[in-house]
Amino acid sequence: MSKKLFISRNLHEKSPFWKLKDRVDIYDHSLLQFRSIPFAKIPESQWLFFYSQQGVVHFFRQLSDQQFTDRKLAAFGPKTADVLAEQVPTIHFIGNGSAKATASALQLVTNRQAILFIRARQSRRSVQRCLPKNTHPDLIVYDNRPKAKFDVPNCDFLIFTSPLNAKTYFDKYPEVEGQIIFAIGDTTAQTIQQLTKAKVWVPPNPSEESLVTLVTKHL
Repeated sequence: MSKKLFISRNLHEKSPFWKLKDRVDIYDHSLLQFRSIPFAKIPESQWLFFYSQQGVVHFFRQLSDQQFTDRKLAAFGPKTADVLAEQVPTIHFIGNGSAKATASALQLVTNRQAILFIRARQSRRSVQRCLPKNTHPDLIVYDNRPKAKFDVPNCDFLIFTSPLNAKTYFDKYPEVEGQIIFAIGDTTAQTIQQLTKAKVWVPPNPSEESLVTLVTKHL
């Protein structure tokens, strides 16, 4: 009988996870629902920083004729940068998906210029909190809430891609002995550790490629 793997993300058709489909049954879907939050104007800044792929989508969906071409653009990690690259010709900074490392590198690049953080209502503001004298403005462009109804089969491998996805899952399903649990990054891992007693495996880089490499070691 094939082992089962759940990941709290709707995987792109080119996702490296599909390389595992002959070894495990993959169940991929987000446990969250998203809704745009209208904004009247874009606060002044020299930089726009996008925390997530959804932030990019909901920002540009509402942009209309508002101008920001004189601002530099930054992304939290490579996947967010990929989505941002579909909207703009140049990205001036790409973090590695780790809040502390990204905040440190962002400080050096921006050199005390004002950064506008594009985020979700429930964002943990992880990069902003790592910056000294957190006076940078932010702009909430979408709401992310748990789905009211969802079903996930009992899986051997659980992979969580955000703290809210993890909380949503464990609010409905108890921890099962023998399950192997993965988190895409440290912030998500910390949330899982607050909700369960399980060991949480975290890849060295917060990417699907690194997650696949880590999962493969456990197959």
